[in-house]
Amino acid sequence: MSSQTTAQHVPNRETADARVAGARFQLESLQQVLKTDDQSLAKAESCVSGAIDQLLQAISASLGGFNSMLPDPVPAQRVNRKNLRDQFYAVNAESHVLQRVDHAARAGEGWLWSLEQKHDGAAFGHLLLKTQPGETSTLALVRDPFDHSSGTEGSSPVEYLNTAVDQVLQLLSEIGEKAAADVVTYREAQRRQARRLI
Repeated sequence: MSSQTTAQHVPNRETADARVAGARFQLESLQQVLKTDDQSLAKAESCVSGAIDQLLQAISASLGGFNSMLPDPVPAQRVNRKNLRDQFYAVNAESHVLQRVDHAARAGEGWLWSLEQKHDGAAFGHLLLKTQPGETSTLALVRDPFDHSSGTEGSSPVEYLNTAVDQVLQLLSEIGEKAAADVVTYREAQRRQARRLI
């Protein structure tokens, strides 16, 4: 698993890294649950759900840090991709940070979309299914809790979450790399807009 951390110049780095650490703890707990004879579905789902939630919080924390760098940030409780996108749109500027996050969240194919579907659907359907009845059964991670007919992930729950941790760390790093340039772009667009209004 990658040891990469969030770029240091992004505010909220410590919060984002703490959430990733929380996801890793849930992952370790899941591995322990899967080693037991009964492979408790409830315990395993709790670990999976907790890990996904922590990873999404890490991204939110990083976006919150990016937002705080803007000259007129969105109120903290309203920080999300849509509101940040609207903020840039209002000054006719593009954000490479948001483009990167949106790419990961492409509907039906992005890895972040997959995490968000599992997070949102966990309240309505199981995240894990037993692949076969009896003593030899194993737990598989469903692609979409809203629609179990979509099947299960090709990797085990542990492998899927390990990959997700690495993907989130990579995304946090890219947010850090692109954030400062985005803020410059935003400020310049804001100044151009102000001059046109004079």
